[in-house]
This record gives sequence, C-alpha cells and structure tokens, in this order.
Amino acid sequence: YIVISGANSLSERKQIETLTARLVDMKFHISDIEQKTKDLEYNMIIRSILKLQPKLDKEVAEKISNAIIENCIKKELSPYLVICLMFVESGFNQMSTSSKIAIGLMQVHWESWNGHEFCKDVKTKDDLYQIDINIDCGTSILKKMIEEGGSVRAGLNSYYGVESNEYHKKMASALYRIMF
Repeated sequence: YIVISGANSLSERKQIETLTARLVDMKFHISDIEQKTKDLEYNMIIRSILKLQPKLDKEVAEKISNAIIENCIKKELSPYLVICLMFVESGFNQMSTSSKIAIGLMQVHWESWNGHEFCKDVKTKDDLYQIDINIDCGTSILKKMIEEGGSVRAGLNSYYGVESNEYHKKMASALYRIMF
C-alpha cells in the first residue's frame, strides 16, 4: 500500500500491483520447494535406514527418521553419520543391550550418562529403549564428543570408547551401502 500510494500514475500502480502479486506467488513457490526438499530428505533417510536394515518395520523406520531429523537439525549433525552409527552400534534394534549396559539404537552407556545434562529425559534404564529419548541422548553425546575431539573421527573414537580402525571401517562400509 505504501509503495502503491507513492506511484505517480495509474499504470505505475498497476505495474507495482502486478510485481507485488508475482512476489507473493514466488513466496508460495519457494515455500512449496522448501517443503518438497524436506519431504525428499525425510524419504531419503527412511530409504537409507531400510537399505541397511530391510527387515525393519517401515513405521519404526519412520519414527527413527523423524527423531534423526529433529535431533540432527538441533545439534548440527549429519543424519547419515547418525544412521551409520545406529547401524553399527545396534543394527537399528531399539531393544538392543550390550554386555556393558549400552542401551538402545545408539547404544547409550547407562552408567556413564545416567543423570548427565545431555540425558535429562532419562529417568530409568528403560527410558533408553524409547526411540526419541535414545536418539536425543545419543546425538547429544556424539555432538559433545565431536566438539571435544575436534573431528568426527576423534568423536567416534570417544563414542566407541577406544580408537579403532575396525569401527571406522564399519562406519565407512555402512555409508557406502547407503550411497551405492
């Protein structure tokens, strides 16, 4: 309205109105493209999970995918790094428990992280079997370890507990399977 009222002639006003309508239309197109991009990434993450673990129920893969996207955006992590880590750690078995009491999809070590600020939603060991809680806690730990280590490799070593070329090979193999 302010721009239009400053126009000197009727034809200038019509040009400004036309341009304004085009800008509004472009905004809707951009919004549509952004949504399609999000949908595409969501579907790529689900496909990646199911490619690594084809027997996984699709609804479970979708729930895992939602939690990965949410947490990776918040923590600025690659969703594919988290997918590979989950595959190597648990094979996407949310009920997985190691002999060292590492629990769930991301194999969060209960005794190390119980009560820690990163795992504030974890009240009992059983909470770590919940997809959302496990991924929130696990990605927080991973992010912290990457930051402290100064690199993804150092962060993965800390997450795994020791420096291991074998662990990195498993991560690389999982990524290769996703990509090819």
